[in-house]
Amino acid sequence: MLVSFFLILLSLFGVFCSPIKQLRQLTFPLHQLCLNFAPNSIFKSDYQALVCAANSYSQKKLLQSSGLIHLFIIFGLQIFFIQLASKKIFSKYCYQNYFNFTFVFFLLSLTAFHPTSLRLAIALFLRELSRQRKLFWSPLQIAIFSGFSSLALEPELWQSISLLLGLSAALGFGFFYRSSNFKKLIFVYIFTFPVMMGLPNAHPLLSLGFFCLSRPILLVLFPLATLSFFNFTAEFIIDCFWQKLYNLAEILRAHFLIFENSANFSITEMWVYLIFLMSLLLHLENKTARNL
Repeated sequence: MLVSFFLILLSLFGVFCSPIKQLRQLTFPLHQLCLNFAPNSIFKSDYQALVCAANSYSQKKLLQSSGLIHLFIIFGLQIFFIQLASKKIFSKYCYQNYFNFTFVFFLLSLTAFHPTSLRLAIALFLRELSRQRKLFWSPLQIAIFSGFSSLALEPELWQSISLLLGLSAALGFGFFYRSSNFKKLIFVYIFTFPVMMGLPNAHPLLSLGFFCLSRPILLVLFPLATLSFFNFTAEFIIDCFWQKLYNLAEILRAHFLIFENSANFSITEMWVYLIFLMSLLLHLENKTARNL
């Protein structure tokens, strides 16, 4: 009840004040600086999308139809890197949380407060709050709170496909956090499938392969792409990586395209599905907790 009341107050604050929109305008020079630092390559828009969360890709239709779009629209890996690095470097210092806040805010500014980055930052804050205050929120509850908190801070995000996909994936990881990685990936894919069906030119079945591979690919591609922003000699190596990735996407799309996606789900229908999924998972989690 207290959380619901908090979200209602936050929603009213977001509607009337639009804090994220104002922060985005205030920190726009940092986002523009990130865009300007991108290597002058034929894949420049891909570098900007991966590191700065720009909404432009060199081959958008290919990315959607092959499932490679997951590399860009479920964003926020750099926040994980900062969180891990901060714990390793500043774990012995009492002001670790201040470092976390400063670094995460800086990264959110560089990415213009991208919806999935914003949701992930809120989720990490809620997880830390739950740990310190002994609130015992489950990963599923944190995923749901972070999604609605993002909406409350910027109501216009209800139209964001990135937030829909990121939140549906977070629900899967949150509910099956004790399961094996393989089981988590399968159920996360199942949960995101209806949202993928609503994307134009997307092929939800073919996206399964890239969905499973997206994290390993990002663990290599993202640090290298970030390095190329400061060392332009590295872009030649990474350009080859981009080219190989797109070649693979073309082969998969050409040989394994088994049907054309004709579904046209609206944003409202996707949210109805997500709210139903949240309600079902919360019911199952509460039922499991009562039986323990």
